[in-house]
Amino acid sequence: MGGREAEARRNDARVLAAASAVFEELGDDAPVSAIARRAGVGMGSLYRRYPTKEVLVHDVCLAALQRVADLAESALRDDDAWAALERVLRGTVESGATKLLGLRRTRTDDLRAAAERAGAALERLVERARAEGGLREGVSAGDLLHLARLVTGAEPGLRERYLALVLDGLRARLPLPGPAPEWGF
Repeated sequence: MGGREAEARRNDARVLAAASAVFEELGDDAPVSAIARRAGVGMGSLYRRYPTKEVLVHDVCLAALQRVADLAESALRDDDAWAALERVLRGTVESGATKLLGLRRTRTDDLRAAAERAGAALERLVERARAEGGLREGVSAGDLLHLARLVTGAEPGLRERYLALVLDGLRARLPLPGPAPEWGF
């Protein structure tokens, strides 16, 4: 890989990381200039790779979905399904992925495929945790997504507290009332 190509990859990684952080903080209305500033790149560099804000939002959302899918698929290899589920939920909250999935964007085939991949892995993990007796009946992958989004939306100083409350609430006890939400984004 040549020097220019390596620099372009580093810039792209910095832009995506900066965009994730800025969109998490400011939401959809975040100015692209704030992303370029945080990434330490010029507007020209940003627009060469991401010609529109929509393209940037798409790539940020795709990366977030892929992080959730990677976490869930990795967790499926763990012998203790409850510990794996906890690790996925914690990693999803820490990454801010679910907050990013709330950004306005066009639903594309690659986003749908990434969402299906993440949802399928999470559902398998939920089934295993329930079968092992650690997870209460009625909890779905959709519940995990919504709970992670709620915890991620809390003030940073309260996220760990709320995550502990959520994890305790997910433990096997009484069945949950009402139907579980569907997985989706």
